[in-house]
Amino acid sequence: MAIKNLFSKQKSQSIELRGANKKSLDEFKQEIESGEEINQIRIEDSFITPDLDYAKASNFVKYGSAKKYYEDSIKRIYSQYPYDGSNTEKIKFKNDLTQLERYILDNEYPKSTGFARFSPDGWGIKVGVLDQGYGLSNTPEKITFFNNAVNNVYSVDQGRIENTSFNFASGSTIEFWLKKEIFLNSTTQTEKEAIFYTKTADDDKRLVVYVSGGVGDTSSLYTTYYSNAGGTGEFEAIELATGLSTIADSNWHHYALTFSTSATDYSFELYVDGQFKDSKTAGGPVINLTGSAISTIGSLGGKLITTTDLTNYGKLSGSIDEFRFWKTKRDAQQIGRNYFTVVNGGTNTDNNKYNDNNPVDLGVYFKFNEGKVGNSTTDSIVLDYSGRVSNGTWTGYVSNSRDTASAITQAGVGTEIGDPIIYATHPDVIILSSNLEASGTQHDASNVGSLQNSVPLWMLDEDQSQGGELKNLLQVMGSYFDSLHLQIAQISKFHEAEYQDNNNVAANPYNRRLLTSLGFDVPELFIDKTVLETIANQDDKRKFENNLNETKNLIYKNIYNNLNHINKSKGTVKAIRNLLRCYGVDDDLFNFNVYANNAEYALQDDFKNSSIKYDSLDLTPFADAGNSEGVIFNFLESGNSNSSPYISGSTDDYVAFTVEANAIFPKTPPTYQDSINLTSPAIVTASVFGVREANFTDQTTVIAPDAADISIRAVKDDNTAKFQLSSSMGVLLESERFYDVYDNSRWSLSARVKYDLDSFKDISGAGYKIEFNGYNYEQDILQNSFTLTASLGAVDGAAFIGADKRVYAGAEKQNITGSLTYRSNMKLLNVLAWADHLEDEELKAHARDITSFGRKEAYDNTFTFSPSFDEIYIPKFDTLALNWGFNIVTSSDGTGEFTVPDLSSGSINLVSKYGNYSKIVGIQNTAKGKGFATSADVKDIQYLNIMTQQIPENLNTDNMIQILENDDDLFFLDNRPVKYFFSLEASMYDTISREMLKTFAGVVDYGSMVGSVQSEHQTFNKELRIARENFFSRVENEPDLEKYVTLYKFLDSAIESVLFNLMPASADASERVRTVIENHIFERPGHRKHLIPGSRGINKSDYLLKPANPQINNPIDVYGPGSGATALSGPASTEIQIGGSINKQWAK
Repeated sequence: MAIKNLFSKQKSQSIELRGANKKSLDEFKQEIESGEEINQIRIEDSFITPDLDYAKASNFVKYGSAKKYYEDSIKRIYSQYPYDGSNTEKIKFKNDLTQLERYILDNEYPKSTGFARFSPDGWGIKVGVLDQGYGLSNTPEKITFFNNAVNNVYSVDQGRIENTSFNFASGSTIEFWLKKEIFLNSTTQTEKEAIFYTKTADDDKRLVVYVSGGVGDTSSLYTTYYSNAGGTGEFEAIELATGLSTIADSNWHHYALTFSTSATDYSFELYVDGQFKDSKTAGGPVINLTGSAISTIGSLGGKLITTTDLTNYGKLSGSIDEFRFWKTKRDAQQIGRNYFTVVNGGTNTDNNKYNDNNPVDLGVYFKFNEGKVGNSTTDSIVLDYSGRVSNGTWTGYVSNSRDTASAITQAGVGTEIGDPIIYATHPDVIILSSNLEASGTQHDASNVGSLQNSVPLWMLDEDQSQGGELKNLLQVMGSYFDSLHLQIAQISKFHEAEYQDNNNVAANPYNRRLLTSLGFDVPELFIDKTVLETIANQDDKRKFENNLNETKNLIYKNIYNNLNHINKSKGTVKAIRNLLRCYGVDDDLFNFNVYANNAEYALQDDFKNSSIKYDSLDLTPFADAGNSEGVIFNFLESGNSNSSPYISGSTDDYVAFTVEANAIFPKTPPTYQDSINLTSPAIVTASVFGVREANFTDQTTVIAPDAADISIRAVKDDNTAKFQLSSSMGVLLESERFYDVYDNSRWSLSARVKYDLDSFKDISGAGYKIEFNGYNYEQDILQNSFTLTASLGAVDGAAFIGADKRVYAGAEKQNITGSLTYRSNMKLLNVLAWADHLEDEELKAHARDITSFGRKEAYDNTFTFSPSFDEIYIPKFDTLALNWGFNIVTSSDGTGEFTVPDLSSGSINLVSKYGNYSKIVGIQNTAKGKGFATSADVKDIQYLNIMTQQIPENLNTDNMIQILENDDDLFFLDNRPVKYFFSLEASMYDTISREMLKTFAGVVDYGSMVGSVQSEHQTFNKELRIARENFFSRVENEPDLEKYVTLYKFLDSAIESVLFNLMPASADASERVRTVIENHIFERPGHRKHLIPGSRGINKSDYLLKPANPQINNPIDVYGPGSGATALSGPASTEIQIGGSINKQWAK
């Protein structure tokens, strides 16, 4: 039976264009350049790129000359790329390239970003005195450009006029990114610093935009306009926004200034970082600044208010990027949608974009993306990317005036890719060309199929002397044959169910047809995308990382590759989970929930099998031998006022200590041999983690004698291994040997020290106990485990608890970072430490799910019996002192070091919350990695199967199918059949609830809070309220429902039709994917129970009542109307009356 027949009876796949944005023709035109842009994008989307690696000439050169291919490709890019063209022109240029040229342009050819640095070596020395607040530097610097360039297209109807024209009726806009460190000294340097200055050729009108932080000025942007019309139509020192704190804060900020007219006045608007900031007006009459003009950036270029020539005055000290001059007033949407990305030009050449109906608006555009050639003559030319060829001349240019970074990228609002370098003399272009041509020459010499190699040498020699026409002809023929060869080879790969070998190649645009050919109809993806998202791959707030069309085709290919598995598991949750992952969506985002009628749900520990992507720290010698000698340890993070270099000790006997590490012990690669890859001998005893007593005056020195000495190691012997805990306190604990430890097994190892309440330390001296545990789980099955204990003397135990501790993981060394004792050999997943004693069940819960750090009875008071904390409520959840994860760690620096954050969320709010105990848990115990390979990747991605706790009341668990002990179930008259309802949901609050569950060691502990007897007669559940407050006190951001809903808006309609065709036809299921707004598990509405008067009294065995305020005179305030409680008069009552009987109020 053909696979396509499996879906002959599936539900209809017809999808309406629901949610599609309908726009008028005018609105549509505002978001695209022209109809030709749409045509070029359609051509681009229909390209089929062969799935091969163009980095090797042997993969694609069979008949032509590889050297000639490379030579022509490089030359075509730097000589023809439309750097100042429209988006249409850039796409058309790419569409006209060969496959090799496209590959080189996208992956090999050097690109550059950049910004301009004014006063890179200092502002200089002031010459003379200030004039109108502007000072003259002895090292003048500015960029000068003209608004009437040579060979420009000139058309008044099409707006192709002067490039910096201020026609206030239509408006003008100046945009730029600015970064300033400080304001200059207004006495010894300059008070005002010019950003932009322009004047008419006849010097009749002058306008300047400047910053000032001098005496009498607030730190802000100003503008001044002067005309020779006898003082009319002028404005001076218009403060565009009062007190801009962003001007000189050493960070990049985007500023957009609009100039227009309001009735008879001038009107100004200022936008900062894409947001409207302020608006101002100035009296008229309005006089335009039009005609030929000269403009400068970075200092003044002539007169201003008086007749004094202020050329080079007011030099800027700061950096500028993305300078744009628009000959129209830009609105808030245009500014907000384009400040975090680049724009396109084409003002001279693209007549489809700019015509009588759509006049030119972009006049000048300096991106500073030319790169640095190293020749000041070339580098001092600033290219105009608008297409109007108003290139600037950089006076005072020095070698460090250009920086090749990007303001957009450094500001963190987007990622600027950069522009291809168009200078053939640029070092990077020369190096690439030389390398590719050398590689091509080597391949041509050995390519027996080359047409040129089939021609006698005397013919080639003669042809070379006559201009090389024969060689060119052979190259044309070889190019045709090479293209034909690749196309024929690619046809056979279309139906192969495998992933692409080359990630740099776009997915096949016809992948959807592969699915329909097998009878699996899928809807068009991203049907709700806007024109802006389709054309520019961005929305109003962000630039997309990938092209939407390529992403769509990749999803289709993922489904095609996994279609066989999806078909075989059709009708099961597995099929739905597999399909979701083909979309790149984790099944925790779209939850498959099961609900039931007539069912009793017991709050119990139900688990769900989850596959997660987890970052580990690579401490093995396999990738780099140096990593096995690396160590991470408590270290003060620079610039973090809440960081601590150690975990503080405690003098309270009831404060215990637990440290835990989860690690994978890897299998040795078959090609790896210790004797070859390491100068040291093979690793037999490998360090895992440990604790040392910290010297607070030195971040790596250990106090001797070490009162907190614990070392955890793994000792390998052939195919077995044992775990060892040793301490200078006279303790040595060793586990039994376990098979296949070093076979990528995951272990959770822990050490605990606590005061032993079962002993009498003042008599026997054995008042403390140290415990060593290890658990190895495969999903929810405990494969191997051990528990070892030893006694500690009273002195040693108290000294350990009271010592300041420095936790380390990785290699074991003297003084943490000194001489090597034992190397490491593991993939470290995380390290956690608690200022409390964790029970075995809690440690097992962490071993099953390494993302969990939960506690049993997480919100109960930790130190109920400790006199030191008699009046302080410290929930067990808040005893976590340290949590090292490696999700933001990338690589080591040039010294082999990196920083590890503490994810336990210690914050300023917790520093004084619990008194001295806050010094342990209220601080961020950050870490440093040291001794690793330099400038190397220290992180390794792990894909783990873990068992996560299922949300209460969701019946979709992995233990729904059970083997019963009895074959028969008994049914009674009051039994009702259970009806199940299946629902696919996207819920932000479900995600929050899962994070909340991680604070519990099991759902049963949560159930004890929900079902507590006390809560039955309360208007709210006090325990849940406390849990909610504690949880959100550690959350740094506010949950944003709108962002959560819109983040995956593309998938809702596109995914549901396919998903529901995988469900059994008889299943009672929701009709579509539901976006659910619900309560999280710490916010459950309850029904308050009222006692019936006269039914029964309250006795101590029933309830334990503890009002928040013991001075309560009116029991009705406690129990509510209708409870039968009688108000008692007089002083604070110790008795209450309910239902006619008097009972003692059981309160502390």
